[in-house]
Amino acid sequence: MIAENGKGAPDALAIDFGGMRSTGISTIAYNKLKEHLGLAGGATRLYDVLQQLAEPEPEILAALGGRLKREFGRDLVFWGGGADMQRTVPAAAIPEIEAHVRELIEIFAPGGGYVFNQVHNIQADVLPEKILAIYRTAAACGRRS
Repeated sequence: MIAENGKGAPDALAIDFGGMRSTGISTIAYNKLKEHLGLAGGATRLYDVLQQLAEPEPEILAALGGRLKREFGRDLVFWGGGADMQRTVPAAAIPEIEAHVRELIEIFAPGGGYVFNQVHNIQADVLPEKILAIYRTAAACGRRS
């Protein structure tokens, strides 16, 4: 973790097996963010109807992750964004999951400051083979010099 926090050269991708299902962004703010990023298509999914919290889409996370990583990657540690456990992983085949994980790691990992973790908790309907594919792919991508 010392290397991941900018105190030394990163030599591995840190992995966290936990997860957080909720966001803290309201649907109104989220829709404005989507418009600003030019990704306004599609209805916003709610994570929490009572609080009106948006469920972030992978396209938004990727757009934000790439932009934030470029602009602030030297000063921030990114925690999460390893795989979309609610949409992509349950529906995708293992090769698609591996490509999905590699794509997200390519966005967040360069230069260090990234802890591999899921976007959401691992869902009950996700096959064990898919979970293993996620972490094996992350481990294969994890060596940094």
